[in-house]
Amino acid sequence: MFGSRTYSISSVHNLTPIDALLLAGVNTDKSVDLTGHKIWLSARVMSLFCLQDDVRKSFTGKSVLELGSGCGFAGLAVALGTACTRMKLTDMEDGTIRLITKNIKQNNLSQICAASDLEWNERHTVVPDSEGYDVVLASDCAYDVDVLPSLFCTARSQCTHRFLVVNVQNRLFCGGLDEANKLMEEVASKAGFASFVQHSLQDLLETSLQSNSLFIANQAKIIKEKVSSSCGDLDICITSFYVS
Repeated sequence: MFGSRTYSISSVHNLTPIDALLLAGVNTDKSVDLTGHKIWLSARVMSLFCLQDDVRKSFTGKSVLELGSGCGFAGLAVALGTACTRMKLTDMEDGTIRLITKNIKQNNLSQICAASDLEWNERHTVVPDSEGYDVVLASDCAYDVDVLPSLFCTARSQCTHRFLVVNVQNRLFCGGLDEANKLMEEVASKAGFASFVQHSLQDLLETSLQSNSLFIANQAKIIKEKVSSSCGDLDICITSFYVS
């Protein structure tokens, strides 16, 4: 719930065995890929972080671009819970774009939200065009270190201020959180980002569990339960990369 508004997202609860193989890179047939139709843990963390009072206020009057939106859970939560003026949700799979469009309509957000495909690459210019965005979001949309340069270059080409990234690090790295953060910082610097700030998941959960917002408190509870049940196998990193 956002005040008197109900948040409704169409998604799949579980992935099929075929989708699990696709995610692992075993099968290249993308026609049955449902990985973008699931609400991933990092999308819940992203929405929770963006709806904290100080962060939420920073979206006022801002334009936002989400990369790898999936079903749109995080981006649409930001559109509903903040005073941003424009939200573009993007992905690279036709079925996922249709799902995002459906979720935009069923939450009555067509006036400020739109869905489109966006292919990442390292050929984007560093200077954003006239359609640049104040804030760019990406939650857990890179499962291979080789994808990071394309992700960060695409973000930098569209970002005029802040690139906010949430990632479950054990999906990318086996060397631990410090190695993961170091590599992401190096890639971000090469892409043209000037500085970064890391945010604490523990502090975020402690604050959110006490929230009067039903949506925020529920998301915090779900995240805490999933992290606790992982027995320490999940390293969730929240990082803001700044243009200047």
